[in-house]
Amino acid sequence: MRSVLTLVLAVSCVTSAPLYSADTAEIRAAVTRAVAVVQPSMDGWFKQRECASCHHTVLPTLALTEARAHGVAIREESAKKHFLKAFSHLTDLDMMAQGYNSTDSAMNDSYTLIAAHSGGLPPNTASAALSRMIATRQTPEGRWKILDFRPPQTGSPFTTTALCLRALQLYMPDELASETRDRVRRAAAWLAVNNPSDTEDRAYQLLGLAWAKADASIQKRAAGQLIAEQRADGGWGQLPRRPSDAYATGQSLVALQASGAVEANQAAFDRGIAYLLKTQKSDGSWHVVSRIHDNAPISPPYFETGFPHGKDQFNSMSGTCWAIRALAQTLPASNATALSLAELTREPAEPWVRTALFGTANDLDRALNTGLDPNRRTPAGTTVLMFAAADPVKVKLLLGRGADANARAKTGLSPLMVAASYGGALQSAAMLIERGADVNNPPGKKAIFNGSALMSAIISGEAEKVALLLEKGANPNQRSIAFSAFTVWPLLMATFYADQASISHLVKHGAMLHDTDQDGSTVLSGAALSGHAAVVRQLAKLGAKADFYDNHGMTPLLWASTIEYASGAVVEALIEAGADPNAASKSGLTPISQARKYGNTAAEAALRKASAGR
Repeated sequence: MRSVLTLVLAVSCVTSAPLYSADTAEIRAAVTRAVAVVQPSMDGWFKQRECASCHHTVLPTLALTEARAHGVAIREESAKKHFLKAFSHLTDLDMMAQGYNSTDSAMNDSYTLIAAHSGGLPPNTASAALSRMIATRQTPEGRWKILDFRPPQTGSPFTTTALCLRALQLYMPDELASETRDRVRRAAAWLAVNNPSDTEDRAYQLLGLAWAKADASIQKRAAGQLIAEQRADGGWGQLPRRPSDAYATGQSLVALQASGAVEANQAAFDRGIAYLLKTQKSDGSWHVVSRIHDNAPISPPYFETGFPHGKDQFNSMSGTCWAIRALAQTLPASNATALSLAELTREPAEPWVRTALFGTANDLDRALNTGLDPNRRTPAGTTVLMFAAADPVKVKLLLGRGADANARAKTGLSPLMVAASYGGALQSAAMLIERGADVNNPPGKKAIFNGSALMSAIISGEAEKVALLLEKGANPNQRSIAFSAFTVWPLLMATFYADQASISHLVKHGAMLHDTDQDGSTVLSGAALSGHAAVVRQLAKLGAKADFYDNHGMTPLLWASTIEYASGAVVEALIEAGADPNAASKSGLTPISQARKYGNTAAEAALRKASAGR
């Protein structure tokens, strides 16, 4: 293999600036081999699952489109078929406006929008509605909360915040341009002042700052911190105790390219490219070891998609896609025709929809004065009031004109359930309840996924709205379906989001602490598996049992000792709550043996200290 250490920037300080090298043939061959193994696995995913995924749709879409943009051939027909299936829902106006499938907007929805843009989906009213919902869930400090903890790809607030700000840039409606700029600014400010703890954090901190066009000095500092983590072998590792791999290396190189930091750090970049080339497997893939140990219940069950590396294949697919992106961007840009998914777009035939969604209250008032029925609805049953639910001023206007507070769409959702999905819609919810909106689904009326206003409020991140609904009689224990497959309930969802205020409100109003999911896990297990030490302490004080065994024969402490991303603080919190540091699993595993097996040194230290004190 010839040296790749002579790469030279063709254009500096431009996002994704192409890099040229005497070894472009070697790089092109590596990308071509990788694309050839990725595409069949994408097809394999949809043979077994209906939903799109980050590792088998989002990252592969970004990888394939990057490769194609730099002259590497892909199977166009297969890719187009996958993109159409994966992204068609983003033009379903009723689904996007009602928000009934937006459980994880910060990670899943934003990442899907970014991939869809790469695949050629033009901005449309439905995608604008989804991006607006994502926007409203931004926290006051500027970040977005995390639901899903499956590292390395999910679990980082830097990842969610960077992805959300990018999705807003791509799909927020023109009518809300000023709001978009403000939200991006606040997100960039959060990224700039918070300290990353691992490579995922550092890479997305830099990507987010680059997308937001943050001050060059801020980007330079973030790039320097990322480069400082490079290993002697030229790669990056996900964690200090893990070896270098294609996932961490690929995303680090992509972030450096996006920020324009390559020219000042050329030698480091070249060593990263060399690392990827020398570690590619003969089948075209890169092997990245899974971080889900002993079937920890934080992910759907493993199944075969045709990608190499067995139970490591999902992480390996992700790592291979990051490597494709990093390598492809070093190649000259091609003149290939841009991809397009324009055929998916189904724009509303009448302008009242965008007026209700994105217009001002004065715009809506004019429409009502010129004949718009306040109870007008789409063929799928989404009413004007539902479209306007995020804006209290418009909600007040519509209710004053006779809009039905209990209208139901064909999905079974009501205006209150839609309003509950938006952050910042507390006043909307209060006005709807005052006008008689049902806080629970009436007998005989069931919403899609058995959704409820309370569950939507928890997902929106607005604890005051959760308190309001509970005070008005919302059922704190109603179960719903998330991601089309998993049973959840309000207290479990609030635990995943580490929403301590909502947890307090729920328990005060009768939420049951010891309900279990399909794995026999309680909310305390959920807090431990999500790495939320403060929530563990809170639930323990509220009465959660620390040594509860689930269907795997594991306790919360055993799981906290097994997963890599749980800090010693989670283990300490469980021990403080009464967990026995020496209690074994049903198969004989002990917390300290698990911590030692998976290199969780902080957990091992806490367990040793606790055992010595007994």
